[in-house]
Amino acid sequence: MPSNNIYLEVLKGSGAILSYFLELPTTQSIAVDYVEATREELTYLSALVDHILPAGTVVTLAHLEAHRSRVREAKAVKTAQHIEAAPKAAQKPSQSVTAATNKDTQDKARTFKAGLKPVSKPRK
Repeated sequence: MPSNNIYLEVLKGSGAILSYFLELPTTQSIAVDYVEATREELTYLSALVDHILPAGTVVTLAHLEAHRSRVREAKAVKTAQHIEAAPKAAQKPSQSVTAATNKDTQDKARTFKAGLKPVSKPRK
């Protein structure tokens, strides 16, 4: 199974990302460095070039670092949300609320019954 990691070829002077390699190149260069990244990060950088940046602009190492910091922050927030206390269980309503609800129901029943006309029952 192929690794999820790739190696970005980065120009030393400007930090521009030139290309990527599936395996770390064995030859060293004076002009470029190789930075380890994930395939998801490569997908982000490709989308950035294709859809966000103006034509002719190259992606730099700064773009990658900014993306990594946003991902770290998002994971920290998500982790913090999971760590927060679970919501308390619903509590039994107070007696005054229960009494008011029952009284309201009784009043409605009385009003309904008061509106009915008595029906005489025929004798057998």
